[in-house]
Amino acid sequence: MGPANGAAMFKMLGPQFSGELLLQLGARFSAQMLEAPGHLAVAALMREMGPPFSAAMFRVTGPEFMGNMFEHLGPQYAGVMLAAAGADFGSSLFKLLGADFLARFMQTTGPHYQAAMLRAMGVDPATELFQAAGAPLMAGLLQALGPEFNAVLVGALGKGALLLGLDLGAGFLAEVAPNSSSHKPW
Repeated sequence: MGPANGAAMFKMLGPQFSGELLLQLGARFSAQMLEAPGHLAVAALMREMGPPFSAAMFRVTGPEFMGNMFEHLGPQYAGVMLAAAGADFGSSLFKLLGADFLARFMQTTGPHYQAAMLRAMGVDPATELFQAAGAPLMAGLLQALGPEFNAVLVGALGKGALLLGLDLGAGFLAEVAPNSSSHKPW
């Protein structure tokens, strides 16, 4: 079918119907549908659909369903797919979904999965994504995840966390830190 035709079909159905269809198909089957064409085709499909449509569809499915679907895809596939989708798409999608949605998605998969996905994504694409998403969103996400989740994630990333921190730079991290201490999720 190709990414452009697939995106056109989803857009014709609309985000509400598309999200409900994924829910009816289930997380495992939805993941298998994404695996079949390969990560580059799925990344192209997501870019064709655009962040507003994708965010609206993901809101229908909810963060837990998305987490379960990503678990079935596996962190290697998911990380490479996110890297291929690009920082512009990813950061726009992150901003539209918001920190609380992203935190619930990440908590569904768990910190070890997230660390493996970031490793598969690579330091440079992850850095570009986080910088494009911006310090306020990243601070809100860290706050919503809580210290225990973040500590396990950093421990699981090991030296990758240090490389990511160095890549992001002191200025970005300094901007995240004061925002996260003042952000109140409730």
